[in-house]
Amino acid sequence: MQNIFLPNWMFRIKDVLMPNDDLKDDMEIVLYKGYGNNTTVFVSGMVIAGKKVRSFSNNSKWENMRAMIRRFTRKTVANQEVNIDLLGEQTKVITDGSGSFSVQLKLPYFYKIQSDRWIPVKAIIPNTSVKVTGQIQIINDDEERIFISDIDDTVLISHSTHLFRKLYLILFKNAESRLPFPDIPRFYQQLKSGRSNNSDHPFFYVSSSEWNLYDLLNDFFKFNQIPEGTLLLKKYSGGIIKLWLSGKKHHDLKSLLSGKAIPLYRTTMKKYNIMETTTKTYRKLGFTGLDTAEMVSTMNIVLANYHIFYQKLRNYHWNVKGGDFFDLHEKFEELYTAAVTNIDEVAERIRVFGKTPMSTLGEYLQVAEIKETGTDLTPIQMTQQVLGDIEKLDGLLVDVAEAAQKAGDMATLDLMNSMIRSLEKEHWMLTMWLNNSKN
Repeated sequence: MQNIFLPNWMFRIKDVLMPNDDLKDDMEIVLYKGYGNNTTVFVSGMVIAGKKVRSFSNNSKWENMRAMIRRFTRKTVANQEVNIDLLGEQTKVITDGSGSFSVQLKLPYFYKIQSDRWIPVKAIIPNTSVKVTGQIQIINDDEERIFISDIDDTVLISHSTHLFRKLYLILFKNAESRLPFPDIPRFYQQLKSGRSNNSDHPFFYVSSSEWNLYDLLNDFFKFNQIPEGTLLLKKYSGGIIKLWLSGKKHHDLKSLLSGKAIPLYRTTMKKYNIMETTTKTYRKLGFTGLDTAEMVSTMNIVLANYHIFYQKLRNYHWNVKGGDFFDLHEKFEELYTAAVTNIDEVAERIRVFGKTPMSTLGEYLQVAEIKETGTDLTPIQMTQQVLGDIEKLDGLLVDVAEAAQKAGDMATLDLMNSMIRSLEKEHWMLTMWLNNSKN
């Protein structure tokens, strides 16, 4: 049996939390959702010692931490024979050194796919009672659309670039207490059903997370009623510590697709230039909810961050002290006055699209990247905070601008560009002041 490596100190924590966790006489197959077309499919999974990790909505943070540690400390079973039963035809596979298996299969000639999006597949360990039934997503090469979505900080709030907030989510939250971005479940359901509301567009979800988190992510998608799709995660490469430190670099989409999906759906991907940069013709009035859903979702996040930014500026305006009082007191007032105008512009742009802007402090605090501070900061610390917050806002405004460009929405793009220009100027001026103050 192969152990999924963690530092020795983590195993000592595991021994304390789970002293009677003897899994060596039991096995389970984790069968991932596969994918393919009407001739070829890919099936993969892992054989583990012990039962599936389970967590519940009423779990305490410590029970959630115990479950997460188990995901990365449970043993996997190397060199284990597994029989894959695809529509009555069996294929033998052997797990590799990490306990994983992956196989490409031809659909039985007698089975003709009609309109089924998902077909069943079974995995069985010979001479045991261990078996599991999974699903394969069938996507033909004449699909109208194939949606490929990131998971981290696109569907699932992950705080990928904030290490300690990310660690808190990893250890102390579960599939039911982790949060999706606002409106994402409804937006993705609209993408799935299309303009006609009777389409069934297929989804791939990709992440830099490892397969150890498959059960948590799968349960998260079910609980939040996000459209079912094939999850493509990274092969195990170091456990919970590397998972915590990951996220600063984007995953390689082509690597996650393993060069397999692209040939299967080459016609559809070429038709929509999935791997290429495209430009969008600008449109006049007549945007649909589907056209604007991504922009509205991102603008709500901008709105949340701008409200926290505004309140921080009021805090600093009131509480700045020392020889720089007059300069910064006036500058902070200038910045929060501009923030009020921008908040109003963003909220009214959301209303133009017939949507409701995020409007409560509870919602803002839940999704905002910008965080509150106390009142006892020095003028230099306050200025450093404001500079960091401007950088966060700038990045979010760029996200809205990119979504607007995709949708062909010139008005929103122009609004975002105007705000970006203003923030960049303020960033330059505050940076100059900060450099002079330090000298």
